[in-house]
Amino acid sequence: MLLVSEQDIINTYSEKEQLSCKKYSKYKELIKENPSFGYKRCAKLLGVPQGRTRWWHAKGEKKAVPLALKTVKKLK
Repeated sequence: MLLVSEQDIINTYSEKEQLSCKKYSKYKELIKENPSFGYKRCAKLLGVPQGRTRWWHAKGEKKAVPLALKTVKKLK
């Protein structure tokens, strides 16, 4: 039985965080379609700072995701 969906949780965050989640999902699709793209090219295509995509692109423990998506992952 599903009481609260992932999108319901994301909607409780600010507009800025919600936009970050949308950009992150677009980033994941872009990398999946074009594995040769680096974080700089992705940042330019998505219109976000390079620093943000650099941490999304990192491997291992240093990999970052938006705060709302971290919360969703913890609650799952």
